Amino acid sequence: MGMLEDKMDRLIEETERHNRKKEMQDRIKNIILFLIFLALILRFVVPAPCPCPPPATYNVEKWVYDEDGHALTGAIVRLAYDPDGEEIYATAITNHHGKAVFHHVPYGTYYLNVSYCYNGEWYYGEQDWEEIVVDENICIENYLLGLHIGELGGGYGGG
Repeated sequence: MGMLEDKMDRLIEETERHNRKKEMQDRIKNIILFLIFLALILRFVVPAPCPCPPPATYNVEKWVYDEDGHALTGAIVRLAYDPDGEEIYATAITNHHGKAVFHHVPYGTYYLNVSYCYNGEWYYGEQDWEEIVVDENICIENYLLGLHIGELGGGYGGG
């Protein structure tokens, strides 16, 4: 009978280990379910923070003409953060109406510079870097003085 008692004792021990393991798994499962329930409750009770609105952005339009009022196609317009033009925000090229557009420019102070190459010579705007404050959609006109290209300048500028 000793052997039968040993087997019974081992079976009882194994059953007890199994039951303890099952209890531990049930506790862990209950803790996880409680945390999920708590997260769901908090999600509906505590309001989520409102996302910050996107920063205000504006369009900057630059119209470039020669001194005779002809639109300049292909003029290079640069928008910089600093008055020396060392930190460029963006660059645009004027279209056949002499218009360059910078879309979605955040509010702030910037500096514009215009250059145009004609017959291998470079021409620049009235100011080296023109300060502008972007706080709404703005439109700026610029004439490149000393550039007489007459009928070669393309169509007339305007709105």
